[in-house]
Amino acid sequence: MTMHQFNETFHRAAAEYASTIGTSNPDLDRFRDAGGKMITFHGLMDDLCPSKGTEQYHNEVWKRGENIHDFHKYYEVPGLGHCYGGHGGQPMGIFETLLAWVETDKIPESLVIDVPRQTVTEKRAICP
Repeated sequence: MTMHQFNETFHRAAAEYASTIGTSNPDLDRFRDAGGKMITFHGLMDDLCPSKGTEQYHNEVWKRGENIHDFHKYYEVPGLGHCYGGHGGQPMGIFETLLAWVETDKIPESLVIDVPRQTVTEKRAICP
C-alpha cells in the first residue's frame, strides 16, 4: 500500500465510522440536560491511549463554560496502565459510585484505588 492509498483509506474509514469513533466533540449539553452523570478515569502509564488526550478532552468540555464538575468527574490514576495493571493501583467500585451519584445525588469527591504490594493491598483515594 502506498502512502497515498493509506491516506485515502484512512480518511474514508474515519468518515464511515465517525459516529462510532468520533469521540472528541466537547458538547455534552444534551447529555447534561438529560441528567447524565459521567465518571472517567485514565491511567497515566497507559501505553495504548495517551492520557493527555483524555485530559485535553476534559479541558475542552470545561472551556465551554459549563460547570463540568456537576455532571462529569475525571480522575487521573498514577501508575495505571491501559485499564488495569501497572504500579499505581486499580480504581474500584466505580459503578457503585456512579450509581450513588445518579440515584442519591452523592457527589463523588474521590475514588478508591487498590494498590497491590508484596503481601498486602493498600487502599488510596484519588481526587478529580
